[in-house]
Amino acid sequence: MIYTEFMYGQGFGNQLAVYVTTRAIAKRNGYKFGYKGLENFGDRRYNDKGVYFMDIDLGNEVLEWFSTLQYTEKETRLKLNHSEHDRIHGCDIRLIDEDLLNVADDTKIMGIMQAEDYFWNYREEIKDWLKIKPEFDCTDFRSEDICVLNIRDYETDPTLFLSRDYWVRAIYQMLKLNPNMQFLVITENPDMAKRLLPELADNVYHFDIAKDYSIVKNAKWLIISNSSFAYFPAFCSDAHLIIAPKYWARHNVSDGYWACGYNISRKFTYMDRQGHLQSYNEVMREFELYKKETKIYD
Repeated sequence: MIYTEFMYGQGFGNQLAVYVTTRAIAKRNGYKFGYKGLENFGDRRYNDKGVYFMDIDLGNEVLEWFSTLQYTEKETRLKLNHSEHDRIHGCDIRLIDEDLLNVADDTKIMGIMQAEDYFWNYREEIKDWLKIKPEFDCTDFRSEDICVLNIRDYETDPTLFLSRDYWVRAIYQMLKLNPNMQFLVITENPDMAKRLLPELADNVYHFDIAKDYSIVKNAKWLIISNSSFAYFPAFCSDAHLIIAPKYWARHNVSDGYWACGYNISRKFTYMDRQGHLQSYNEVMREFELYKKETKIYD
């Protein structure tokens, strides 16, 4: 068996990443799987009910004496002057860790583990792994004429926070496809979102973790933040178009690197700072050229 641990202070989207990756690696290698820190699952800072809205298989119980082996996902950091964090700690630009994919049995694995390549081969099964219970599955806004914006509150970090320009340009891209499109905002901070997009103030909502997640998952059209919370509902959706920020966590400042380097999804269409859209294949070709020219992974 391999297992990981849900940590206090770890966001729900980050928890889903380590949940899915641990289970996918176990399946790939024919191992059983399990989890510790179950009291933290669902992000206990904001939600004391756990993951009450999903039928989550947590695998086998992890006993206290189980395994002294531990493997931590490799990371690569690039020190830049865009923020105090990036100057001191470096920007996390990690790529997939092949050794994690082939970790030995009876090991505790740790890391952020967000690479789509860790679990892409099980993408259809993941929809069942993260299936929402019918009583919590909100389809009220599942319409061909509604686009959902999932705006995360990173306002205190200008390196990370997506400006009004990002959202307005993405809205215009959606309106090109459907001039009758209506826009709904899901966010954990409605006051922030109303200040950012006052035109949509009457359509800004925060319900609870279950309904917010479900609305994003069921949307036919999506514009998302550089947020792990949005990733898995978008990944499990059948949305026609999902617009995401190019360079992910460094959309505002990057000259070509991605943060993280493996946060590029086959399901998303990426928008740059000028409002141009690019496919997964286009951004991957560009990123590969950037890596060769800059040698940042040498």
